[in-house]
Amino acid sequence: MVAMAHKKTVKKIDQKFLVPGHTHLECDSDHALIEEKKKQAQEIHVPRDWFQVVRRAMKRKVTAKKEKFVWRDVVWLQHRRDLPTGIIGFKKSFNDEEEFSYLDMRRKRKVNIVFPPLQPAQTGPNRISSKKKAGLLSMLHLIDPDCHAFYHSLATDDARPEDEDPDIFPDSDIEDSEEEE
Repeated sequence: MVAMAHKKTVKKIDQKFLVPGHTHLECDSDHALIEEKKKQAQEIHVPRDWFQVVRRAMKRKVTAKKEKFVWRDVVWLQHRRDLPTGIIGFKKSFNDEEEFSYLDMRRKRKVNIVFPPLQPAQTGPNRISSKKKAGLLSMLHLIDPDCHAFYHSLATDDARPEDEDPDIFPDSDIEDSEEEE
């Protein structure tokens, strides 16, 4: 949906799942709904109170034809520009002749979903500390000379304190203590 919102040239996105089940588990949405109902509950003191929360949360998704929707049966999802945002086509087979059924993923209020503009994750090359670069350059004798230029061209960020570099372990005296024994 985000790709279609930001890329006007994308008219349709097909997602096909070649194995039964996929990363979205049917129970994930149930757990989220239970959590939401828990926030609305006055107090929860005994198991019966949890039963009431779960009972209020058990509203199953149904298709546009009012049939029960089961995620594990879906093998093909289709997002189309000509459908309102949040309406998803799906099939339970890979048969091209079969018509898509539709599922409304929007909340009860049927509001349009607005996606904020996408921002680049970064604007330049990844930078490493000077200490890390020096360590890499010290091992160039182990690397094919054709690759040396790559390591010499690595950008450094001397403004980053070395203790913030996640790939450099803090100095320790483990080696010293082992040598002493």
